[in-house]
Amino acid sequence: MGIFHGMKSYFCQDEYGQIAPVYSISAGLDYHGVGPEQAKKMASMSDGAIVGSAIIKIIEEHGKDSAEFVADYVKKMKSAANSAN
Repeated sequence: MGIFHGMKSYFCQDEYGQIAPVYSISAGLDYHGVGPEQAKKMASMSDGAIVGSAIIKIIEEHGKDSAEFVADYVKKMKSAANSAN
């Protein structure tokens, strides 16, 4: 537990209570144009990716028939990310 900018919360801290540097990189992939190419590129330097906007676009495009399209998109993203590691 610590205080940072007046906010009490949990932080990674060193033995002196100072905020410790973090080692995780957040992938900035939350926009509808994200595809396997971007996932593969980001997988080598991030812990994960948020792709909700792309999935929402698929659902908007295919409506009640979107399940198979979302599943296909997720499989392609997973495959691309795994091939980068």
